[in-house]
Amino acid sequence: MLDIGQAVIHEELNLGMLVQIAAAGHEAEVRAELLDTARRMGVSARFERVTADDYREWVANQGKSRYIVTLLANGISAEQLASVTRIIGQHGLNIDSVHRLSGRVPLDGVTRAARASVEMSVRGPRSDQRELKEALFLAAGELTFDFSVQEDSVYRRNRRLVVFDMDSTLIEAEVIDELAARHGVAACASLDGLLEVSDVIDVCAPPYSHEPCVLAAAAAGKHVIVEKPFTGAFGPADDPGWRGDRASKGEMLEQAMASASRMREAVERAGVTLCYAENWVYAPSVQKEVEVIVKTQARILWIQGEESHSGSHSPVYGIWAKTG
Repeated sequence: MLDIGQAVIHEELNLGMLVQIAAAGHEAEVRAELLDTARRMGVSARFERVTADDYREWVANQGKSRYIVTLLANGISAEQLASVTRIIGQHGLNIDSVHRLSGRVPLDGVTRAARASVEMSVRGPRSDQRELKEALFLAAGELTFDFSVQEDSVYRRNRRLVVFDMDSTLIEAEVIDELAARHGVAACASLDGLLEVSDVIDVCAPPYSHEPCVLAAAAAGKHVIVEKPFTGAFGPADDPGWRGDRASKGEMLEQAMASASRMREAVERAGVTLCYAENWVYAPSVQKEVEVIVKTQARILWIQGEESHSGSHSPVYGIWAKTG
């Protein structure tokens, strides 16, 4: 016995075995005996000869990278499934297995939007996950489904995270409306709407939007809290591919300082308060360093910092023109 696998599909048991017949010339005898046994048991049997080269290739494939592609939608259509499987094949990956993760759909649920989820185990040469995800992202926008791609590993099997955004096809009501109703506050879909109902604006948006938000809030006479980083250099507005690691650090500093100055001038003209939400600068150890530097009039020659976390969850993370 070289391999064995079993699956039940709509109450039909499918059992597959890969066996090696050691004695030469006994293949016909073994096949005839198995067919006779299957007939007496009332089951059907099918045989396929596997060559030594095919077997070696099959064994070699077990070392290839494995990925899990999960598809979520309000009822998975043939068009959605065909699109996903086509993209997987175009990236040189083979689908080893497909499993339904969601519950069974009743007959009366077929006509309405039934939530469904399918998981595919795929294998192939190490693929660029970014390219695969970009292709699936385009298809998801066109065919209205959600997806995830992750490398199959022991770590993945022991840790599951499910995230839904506000526009997820699996959420019938907007999350923002649900939260607003629960806490008795207004739900706003734009900065202008938020400015109409708020006294203080807390800017938790990507860094490139901090300055526009502060200027708009100041013009409306609202106090502002800006989350870190306060601002930055984001390159020319007409160059989305701008990279800070290839730009002049002096020019980047000038851009960042100019942005900070514009925000400060705007709030001073409006007579509102501008707060910077970076509480680490108030940590006792940092404040003590500030005290030492001020009292001794020392000059900072070198600083080393260390930070450990799971990484940014921003959709624009790693894009220089958005995060600076």
